[in-house]
Amino acid sequence: NLANYLSITPQITVRETYWSRGDDQARADNRSGDRTFYNAGLTVGSRLYKVFDAGIFNWDKIRHDIRPEILYSYIPYVRQENVPGYLPRFGSCLESFTFFASPGTTAFYEQNAVAWALTNTLTARLKGKAPNSAAGYLEVLRFKLFQSYDINEAKKDMAGSTDERRPLSDFGLELDINPHPYLSFAARNKYSVYNGWKEMNYDLGLGDWRGDRLSVGYRYTLDAIEEFNAELRAIITARLSGRAAVRLDRINDRIVENAVGLFWAEQCWGVGVDYLKTHDDERFMLKVTLSGLAMFGI
Repeated sequence: NLANYLSITPQITVRETYWSRGDDQARADNRSGDRTFYNAGLTVGSRLYKVFDAGIFNWDKIRHDIRPEILYSYIPYVRQENVPGYLPRFGSCLESFTFFASPGTTAFYEQNAVAWALTNTLTARLKGKAPNSAAGYLEVLRFKLFQSYDINEAKKDMAGSTDERRPLSDFGLELDINPHPYLSFAARNKYSVYNGWKEMNYDLGLGDWRGDRLSVGYRYTLDAIEEFNAELRAIITARLSGRAAVRLDRINDRIVENAVGLFWAEQCWGVGVDYLKTHDDERFMLKVTLSGLAMFGI
């Protein structure tokens, strides 16, 4: 039965945009206008899995899931004349599938692309602490690879141009490792088949039963960013907690920010103070929280 092994999900989004402007740049031919466009997509996926006996830590069983997916996304050409630059740019189903922004920079752009993704997950079933107690589950590992192929770019006429076609998008990698509730590791990387590594982001988290947390991160963007970040949050008493953080800029060889702070939490409110020092500034920040409202600072 094909339905047991294959899922097919069509989708279509239709957007109508109307604008009217009265600024000094407005003319009779661009004072108002509208555009209608649609994004049609089709996702084909499957899921394979197998359950293994574990017998390590407090893991009873481990389930390995493999999920391959293919997506096709199509947006027809929409004329661009007289479109104001302030219109918001709409995402496509391709972006939600790969988490990469489409190459179009205007509010309306053409798209004819296919993408693939392969996701592996390991989920552990945890033994109950008491006999006949319900088992818990922990996603120990998630590893996803994805990439897209621009059909329009592959068919583009290059006559008279010195540029080359580049239909392949960056190669995306997502990795999450959580072998224990108090230990986590995450990676979010982009690799260009034309230029090499473009982005590398790593985060390591360590915690304990009290709520203390140590986070260490590395950020890299080609020709733009290379940083090391670290933050420690510690529970001092039942109501008082503290934090210390540092951000190091490897490219300019300087400390981007140092921060220390204390926070006092009551049932319905909380108050805290932070001291922040950057390479060119120092300041104190007072923070106040109210139950049900967002935090605000001075």
